[in-house]
This record gives sequence, C-alpha cells and structure tokens, in this order.
Amino acid sequence: MIRLAVFDVDGTLYSHKTHSVPQSAVEAVKKLREQGIQIAIASGRPAFVMQNVIEAGIEFDYVVGCNGHCVYKGTTELLGGFSFNEKMVDDLVQYCVEHDYPLSFKFPYANYVYNKIECFEQIHKNLKLSDNLVHKHYERNHHREELPFGGVSFFAQAEADAYSKEHPEISFLPFEPDRYDISLSYVNKGTGLELLLKEIGLTFDECIAFGDGANDVEMLEKAGIAVAMKECHPSLLDVCDYHTDDCLEDGIYKALKYYQLID
Repeated sequence: MIRLAVFDVDGTLYSHKTHSVPQSAVEAVKKLREQGIQIAIASGRPAFVMQNVIEAGIEFDYVVGCNGHCVYKGTTELLGGFSFNEKMVDDLVQYCVEHDYPLSFKFPYANYVYNKIECFEQIHKNLKLSDNLVHKHYERNHHREELPFGGVSFFAQAEADAYSKEHPEISFLPFEPDRYDISLSYVNKGTGLELLLKEIGLTFDECIAFGDGANDVEMLEKAGIAVAMKECHPSLLDVCDYHTDDCLEDGIYKALKYYQLID
C-alpha cells in the first residue's frame, strides 16, 4: 500500500516553460492527501526555497532538500541530515576565491553567498527568495557557526571533474550547463528519502516517487513505484516503472490515476 508520494520540483511539479505548477498537479496532490497519503518534496533546493510550490497550492508534509542532504518536517523542523565538514568548505572556498568563481552554501535556514553575489541574484529572484533568506557573506566564515548541507558554484565541466578527482568526497550535479549543486559524493535523494522513512516509520515499498533529472535516479531506484516524467534524463528510463507525460500534459495526474491512487 502506498502511504507516501514523493515529488521532485523542477521539471516534475514545476515547469520552467511556464514558470508554474500546473493545476492538474495541484489537484492530484490534493486528492492524494484526501486519501490519507502523505506528501514529500525531494529537491536540490533547500527546504526554505519552496515559495513557488507553496504559492501554487501544493501542500506537503516533508522536504528532502539539497539533493538528500537534509530532511525537514514542513519547511522549518529539521529532522536530520548529512552536512559538509569545515575542511570541505575551506577547500571549496579557497578554490573558488582563487579562481574568482561564484560560490554559495545552503545552510539549514538560509543561503550564504561567499563569492560573487551578482551571479546569484537572478536565481534568487526567480526562486522568490526574500532578503532574510539570502546573506551576502564575504567574511566567508559562517560555516564556523553551523555546517552547510551543500553548495552552488559555476565553472566548466572539466574543472568540476578535476576537483572531484582531487576531492573524491565532493560531487558536482549540473542543474544547467556549467552550473552545479555541490554535494557529498555518498549522499543523494535516495539516502535522504531513506533517512525520512526511518524518521516516520515507513518503507520504500510504501512510496511512489516522481522525477525527471539525473539526481532522481537513486530515489526512483529505491521507491516501490518509480515514475519518470516525459522529458526525463535518459538514465531514469532504466529505473522507472512508468514513463508519464510532461507535467503540463497532466503527467502527474495521469500516473496517479494509472496506479489507481486517485480517481
């Protein structure tokens, strides 16, 4: 029996073609909740960057944020996670400052930009991040107070590959060409979902998961039912149970109806 539905955001719930969540997805999630099925968001975004999902009318119970590095009840109650250590942060700071690359870190309740704030301003605007959720932190030492759950930087793929070779504990997940979510190499949405399930007493077999990107592979591999969106990364086709339409073509609604989870 499915008791938890897990949704990626960008490219799954949220369309970057229309910069919106389609109404069919809102209605589908509402019907799931009426059936007593809990809702989780699993995203590369931190938990506090869900404004456009919330404003669309999507109600959710949990967030698996920062590509599995942190798990929240709602958007404010941290249940657990996998953080970087100080040396990992120091090494990234040194590299990005020396090369004049943008660098931002995702802390539990806010983003701290360590280098080249101007490169992040449009991203923050698109995500509707308020000023109290973004800190221009050129002192570059907030990680002495608390440790981050991930980062973001921009540079060429060859440099990302070279850095990971020298620092195998770090991986770079592209969300646009030459723009990366910085992650721990042993953490992904699958490990984050596993942490959530342990917290709430459910199993993978009781989950249906939706995704479209390469960062969704591990989550879909483990879920009882795995649904890939129409324009998904090719790697998802090998692990999904159902390949649905785009969210703008009511893909989420159709998949849930196919599995008789909603009317």
